[in-house]
Amino acid sequence: EEALRSFDSALPALTSRWNLVYHRPAVTYFEGKDGLKKIYENLVNDNATEVLVLRSPLDEGVLTEAYFASHAKARAERGTKTRIITNREATDKLKIFDREVSRERRVWSDLDIPSEIDIWGDKVALISFEGQIIGTLIESKAVAETLKRLFGKIWQSLGQTEAKQESADKPGRL
Repeated sequence: EEALRSFDSALPALTSRWNLVYHRPAVTYFEGKDGLKKIYENLVNDNATEVLVLRSPLDEGVLTEAYFASHAKARAERGTKTRIITNREATDKLKIFDREVSRERRVWSDLDIPSEIDIWGDKVALISFEGQIIGTLIESKAVAETLKRLFGKIWQSLGQTEAKQESADKPGRL
């Protein structure tokens, strides 16, 4: 049983490496909470410098808050910065935690998506929280670069909106 579990854990990585040798994008599928954890572990173990997240509000209750906090700390300990786009404002407590784990967030208030998108290095994880929990990990430089650029445009537009709001709140000069 131990050998089978080890093989099951190693098989997605071996498949990905084999596909990369032949210049094919590596696509790996994961199911359930354990599969979701494998995706997050992959992210931490890759030693990425930055991870970009489009967060789904449906992720709540799938894994514990303690798991997500532990995962965020593990990324920060490896020097990974996180930028997250979410649909909710952070509490004061969460803002402090964000600073501790090198995480910056922007709010897209009407963002209501059933899947999370995580982008790092040459990888993209698509995680569906609606119905059965499934994850797809795509290892492709072109796919990752495309989604990084899209994320960057969204990030920039959300920042501009915040800046416009702040300047609108301040009295102007005549």
